[in-house]
Amino acid sequence: VDTGRCVDRRPSRRSSVVVRASRTPKQGQRVSLHYTMTLSDGTVVDDTRNANRGAVTVTHGDGALFPKIASALGEMTKGDQRVVELTPSEAFGEHDESKISRFPLKPEEAAEMAKQVQPGQLVQLPQGQAAMCLAMDNESVTLDMNHPLAGQTLTFALELLDITDGITIFGTPLVALKL
Repeated sequence: VDTGRCVDRRPSRRSSVVVRASRTPKQGQRVSLHYTMTLSDGTVVDDTRNANRGAVTVTHGDGALFPKIASALGEMTKGDQRVVELTPSEAFGEHDESKISRFPLKPEEAAEMAKQVQPGQLVQLPQGQAAMCLAMDNESVTLDMNHPLAGQTLTFALELLDITDGITIFGTPLVALKL
């Protein structure tokens, strides 16, 4: 807007401070980040810096991240680092004993399963759900359908690497539909 006044836009010799507008991610923009996920005892569960896949890029606001992580990223600018702690209810939920079930097996099923599955191993059920094999004998298998990190407090060390424009349709960001 031209107000008709002349403004001296030359840098002041008295001040060498440069002010840059901070840019936080908006819904529909792509954010690239590194993260390290640890358990409360310090065990590293996942670290994008040490994994072969490298940095992760997601669409901000599409619901792919835990809400508390998405909120933290929404307040960060490129280069920022932040640590976010998630309680079990904010992450994969509390461990639910009702999700542990014992399934009867025929002797031939038990023999075949024993060749492929060991207690402590994650298995995929016919419906696509993952389960942890807790125990197995000649008559049954005990499976835990809780997420492997259920009941755990998780700490995420985040580093926002970049923010880029996401896909838009007629100027509107395209994000996944939540049903």
